[in-house]
Amino acid sequence: MYNVFRLKNHKNPEKENSIDFDRLLGRMSFGFVILFLFSVVLMTAYDVIEVLKLKDQDFLFNLECFILILIFISVLLFLLNRILRCLYIKRYNVPADKELEIIRRDRSYFFTALIILIIYIIFTTVFEDMVKSRLIKWSNASKKENFICSRKERIESVVGFEEALNIIERETLIHPELGELDKVIPCIHIKRADLRSGTGNLATTSFDSNNIQENFYPIYIDINFDNSDPEVTAALLFHPLYLAYSQALNKKASEGSKVSCMQRLVNATYFQSRYISSRKELFDKIDKFRLEQLLNVLGDKNYEPSPQEVNIINLSLLVARMADAYDNCGEIPENKEADIDEYAMCLEKSLYDIIEDFVYSNKHYREFCAHE
Repeated sequence: MYNVFRLKNHKNPEKENSIDFDRLLGRMSFGFVILFLFSVVLMTAYDVIEVLKLKDQDFLFNLECFILILIFISVLLFLLNRILRCLYIKRYNVPADKELEIIRRDRSYFFTALIILIIYIIFTTVFEDMVKSRLIKWSNASKKENFICSRKERIESVVGFEEALNIIERETLIHPELGELDKVIPCIHIKRADLRSGTGNLATTSFDSNNIQENFYPIYIDINFDNSDPEVTAALLFHPLYLAYSQALNKKASEGSKVSCMQRLVNATYFQSRYISSRKELFDKIDKFRLEQLLNVLGDKNYEPSPQEVNIINLSLLVARMADAYDNCGEIPENKEADIDEYAMCLEKSLYDIIEDFVYSNKHYREFCAHE
């Protein structure tokens, strides 16, 4: 009885092996397409994560390695399928019509993978800029409410400073490395105060970090502040605006990643200098100002500098520190791109070090942070 059953189910073992082999080839082709599709999905996810900065570089590196392994396995599966197909056709003397059917099936899987690849290439080349800009815009919009400032319109107290704020907003959009100050501007509250009386300094602006509230960042302007020149006003407002921006980031940061008050002052002063250098006409205007002559006049105890002169003095001090950074790095290279890049890095580091020394040695900055 057993022998009869065995003969009944294995009448043609050669044929059954051929069918099993054919199924194996079909599954390998299908597996190749699935693996390839999964790899492309992960590559798209990688692009989105990188654009939106959802994960750190270590995660992206591990994901990239995983994607490369998947692509390698899928290519290996494709090549192995081709080799086994040739062996199958030769070993089992597959009829011409069956061979054509296998070739057509494998071609359909191959062209499916090719279409997936073409779609991905089109996505990353033709629509990349548009998709990235929309993703960034969507990300910023979704984070804005919960992150820095959910107001859409500016507080009324900024009347008279709109043009200066517009200049800062435009410049930080063009140069995002200066900070996303455009996000905090709608929540800025500007208030006049006597900043210079009894202080012994020429302060014109200040940021009150103690009274910061949700959607409310108070900035104080000296009662004698002259805002007739929007470019100069913007350059002076940049410092307290950056402090407000960095304080907003600090409020949301974890305890271990918070930035100290003195370091926030260093960053604000450094990026204020970078901002001034990005505005060529403003930089040239300040650079041409004869600070030495004005200081001689200030030597007269009876002389009181005008509000405009006070503004220029404050900005001239920053330009003087930029000049020191240029002196430290020598002459500007003329030709080699690598030399120019190295020179730019030297300028950035030198300027940052100079400003850091200045801030930490400044008595008024230390007093400012002592009250935080």
